[in-house]
Amino acid sequence: FELFCGGSIITHQHILTAAHCFTNSKSYSYKAIVGDYDRTEREIDEQEFQFAEDNIYSHLNYNFNTDENDIAIIKLNGTIQFNKYAQPITLSPRSLEYKDHLYCTITGWGKTKDDVHADFPKKLQAAQVWTFQYEECRKEASYGNKIKDTMFCA
Repeated sequence: FELFCGGSIITHQHILTAAHCFTNSKSYSYKAIVGDYDRTEREIDEQEFQFAEDNIYSHLNYNFNTDENDIAIIKLNGTIQFNKYAQPITLSPRSLEYKDHLYCTITGWGKTKDDVHADFPKKLQAAQVWTFQYEECRKEASYGNKIKDTMFCA
C-alpha cells in the first residue's frame, strides 16, 4: 500500500484527517495504520484497520480550490486499542480563541524539504512551532491570499 496522509486519533474508532486526502482518490477501500513510527519496520504495537469510502466524512463546506474547511473524520471498522503509541489527541474547547504566538507540536510524514523530488521520511517527524499573525502569513512571501479567516498559521 502507499502512504498518502496522516491523521490524529480522536476516539477508539475515529481519526481526524484532511479532506484533500480523498479528493482525487480512485480507491474505494483504504487502510489505516495506527501506532506506526518507522515505515520500514513493523512495530509490535501497530494496529491495522480497513475503512471504506462511505466511512469518510468530509466537512460539508470543504473547498478543494481554496483548501477552506479541509478537514475530515474517518470511522474505522474496528476499535483502536490505546497504548503508549496510540492515544487520542486532546481537542481544544470550543471556547478557545485563536491567538498569535501559541506554542504547538506538529507531527507528520510530510516532506522535510521544499523539493518535489525529495523523498518522504521513513520515520514520523515532529516539531514545535509557534502560531503567528495573519498579516505575516498573508504576505506574498509566505502564503499570500491562500490563507482564509478560518485558518491559522504556524
